Amino acid sequence: MTVRAGPALAARAGAAAPPAARPPLAHGLKYADSPPDTNYGHEGKFMRSRDFSSWIWGDALSLLEHAERLHRQLLRAGPADAPHWEPPVDVIETPAAVMVYVALPGVPADTLVVAFDPGGITVSGLRPMPCAANARIHRFEIPYGRFRRRIPLPLHALEPESSELVDGCLVLTLNKMREAP
Repeated sequence: MTVRAGPALAARAGAAAPPAARPPLAHGLKYADSPPDTNYGHEGKFMRSRDFSSWIWGDALSLLEHAERLHRQLLRAGPADAPHWEPPVDVIETPAAVMVYVALPGVPADTLVVAFDPGGITVSGLRPMPCAANARIHRFEIPYGRFRRRIPLPLHALEPESSELVDGCLVLTLNKMREAP
């Protein structure tokens, strides 16, 4: 059972008197000397701190496992000419054309191969390692070596217009073919 002393008894016992009545604050705001909200975990309230920590650590471990999988894929053994990575791609459609942007910074134009087939486009090539074989690597984040990226597109309805390497991006422009009346 909890017994609370009234203001007069608390003052006699040496405790400070409760603060004078204050105007209410906007929804959700509290005065700095207000007691903390301990109603954690109830319909719409905050998580308990250990639940939050478990959630954060769970996400961190999941990301580490994903990174390890990617690392194993990067270092997997295979033929020397097998592709090791895929460049990111954006495909943007306008009323008249489809533009394909392939991010290839550091890839020389003479190593690029663009192949068109009825089911789409395949972009392949090589990003050479920028350092000597005996160099000491401090950080290795950029993928190097052979790459290949397949972009499925309905090429029966598209006609290649141009391809250019601009600011580290291969830009392929495909015009939409007009239907016969």
